[in-house]
Amino acid sequence: MQHLKDEDLIRELKRAELGEHLTGTKTDAEKIFAELIGRHQRPFARLVTIRYPVDIASAEEITQDFWLECYSALPRYNPERPFLGWATTILFRTAEKFLKKRRKEVQLSPQSDFFEMQAASIPGGENAEIEKEQISRMLSAVRELPAELALLIE
Repeated sequence: MQHLKDEDLIRELKRAELGEHLTGTKTDAEKIFAELIGRHQRPFARLVTIRYPVDIASAEEITQDFWLECYSALPRYNPERPFLGWATTILFRTAEKFLKKRRKEVQLSPQSDFFEMQAASIPGGENAEIEKEQISRMLSAVRELPAELALLIE
């Protein structure tokens, strides 16, 4: 299987799955898909870290979600077209969904109230007003950042 191109590997995977469906017996479908994952897991995770502001753990999580999406989309894949282009489209769509979900979590996070609580807890006095103003400006600046960067700061 290692000598097969990705497109041929997917043809074999589809045949193996069809054989499993028709005969009800286990074939090599899992091994074939594992071979495909083994070829591309690390490069796809690296591609995610290059394109999006995420850490390695998030990139791995995105890539795992991608493989699930990829497997469910395999019946729609045309092996006459390049696998990498098709898969990269799914990878980026999966990463965008992941980041959109994370943005919502950041917006709902109670941690964003931290600066406001700090400003409210400062005792009175001239220095207190300056500190409250600095915290207020910092909070405004953090809110203007993209969600991914704001998450890193929090």
